[in-house]
Amino acid sequence: MTATAARTPQQEQTQQWFDDVAALLQKLGGSFSELKKGTQRDLVAATDDIAKLRNDFASAETRYRERFTALAEYYQRGGAYKGPFREMAQAADFCRAVIAVPEILVNEILRNVETYGAFERNVPATPVTSQSGSMVKRTGGLTVYHPDIAQAPDESGPTLGRVMFNLTRYATLTYVDQWMLDMALAAALGDFVAQEIALALAYAGDLYGFMGDGSATHARVTGAFKQSGTGQLTVTAESGDDTFAEVIAKHVTYLALALGALPQWGHVSGAKFYMHLSIFAGYLGQRLTTGAPVADILSADRPSPFVLMGYPVEITQVAPTLSAQTQADTTMLIFGALQRGWRLFRLQPPGIRIRVSNDYKFAEGLQAIAGDALQDIQECDKSAYVQLKTHS
Repeated sequence: MTATAARTPQQEQTQQWFDDVAALLQKLGGSFSELKKGTQRDLVAATDDIAKLRNDFASAETRYRERFTALAEYYQRGGAYKGPFREMAQAADFCRAVIAVPEILVNEILRNVETYGAFERNVPATPVTSQSGSMVKRTGGLTVYHPDIAQAPDESGPTLGRVMFNLTRYATLTYVDQWMLDMALAAALGDFVAQEIALALAYAGDLYGFMGDGSATHARVTGAFKQSGTGQLTVTAESGDDTFAEVIAKHVTYLALALGALPQWGHVSGAKFYMHLSIFAGYLGQRLTTGAPVADILSADRPSPFVLMGYPVEITQVAPTLSAQTQADTTMLIFGALQRGWRLFRLQPPGIRIRVSNDYKFAEGLQAIAGDALQDIQECDKSAYVQLKTHS
């Protein structure tokens, strides 16, 4: 005879949790055969509690709301489900199945993208009304001449160029189980969907805008850390300094060169450093020849608490890390006025659009939710920022 291990209190609580959910679904008219979770014995036993739940639905709903919210937060932190029901769907799928989307979803997504997207936070979207087109930019100015009295100066005029754009679709798609769409307890997880879509779009914007390699995978965007060519402002470390730690050790030399390489108009146009948090941490503790710290952390409640050489630091976690495997001939940070050197073109209206379909996955009993935008990221002025690179 095989011995059965005793359940822990946590496992017993999880068992009761799923039993309660099953009973609530039955009360609301749900079909256990379609629920496909738990054993037949568990489901039959759960029906005995229907009468009790009928008289105490309000308090039960509150308990479910709290538990589902806690589960969602647990998964956002990267938790792993280790409950007693191995035959049940993974808890991540279960969590996804109970999400409902509130009417305020679009506004929440826009706010989250601005909060989480370092690139869009510094390069605000430029609204456009067509899928492709161009933006005029100044490339040169007037010339001063010194004619004799009563003679006309030679004619000159500002020179203009164009920044071309061709919008690409940025899209996400997820499914919501129709069982839960009409349940009040699911409303507490509406923000979960909004945050996931927002994070996906914001991550794509950061990855492409900073680290894009120009491939179709990166929407054919070559990011600020990867740009090269004529006119690109770059400070390259001396021979032998081919790691980030070696460049950080010579902070006075290389950071001063980066500051000096940026035009004066860039300094007065909101210049910042952009780097991974681990790179900034590498500068902490370093000091100038005067004894002043190279890097500092101001009050944590400031919009940009990190400072390097007196300039604010924007942390972007898609940038190369201090422990990156490939460090030679690699841009470790950039410095400049990103909003003057780049443009994020986005179709307006609708901006970021949410579409919901009850028909796409009708047979599976799922509602499809898509979040997408038509946009393009383009460099418009290489002289607006400086790359600091290790030696090859």
